Amino acid sequence: MSTYFPGLFFSGTSNPHKFAVATQDVALREHLRQIPGVPILYVKLNQIILEPVSEATRNKVAQVPHSPLSPCVPALTLPC
Repeated sequence: MSTYFPGLFFSGTSNPHKFAVATQDVALREHLRQIPGVPILYVKLNQIILEPVSEATRNKVAQVPHSPLSPCVPALTLPC
């Protein structure tokens, strides 16, 4: 469990269950951006907003070794 927000299903460093989080709590969104692989949604002016990929997720993806046969991920600007 998280020490920052008790009751969350994240270990603080990963998202093993592949949960997405929808919240209006700005502090919680800031905390969740530090955990790689957590999609964050919130509501603004009657629209559901999906936040862009966090820097923590970009860094984690960049650490994964890629082979010449693996698909490119142009949205995350990874080398092919």
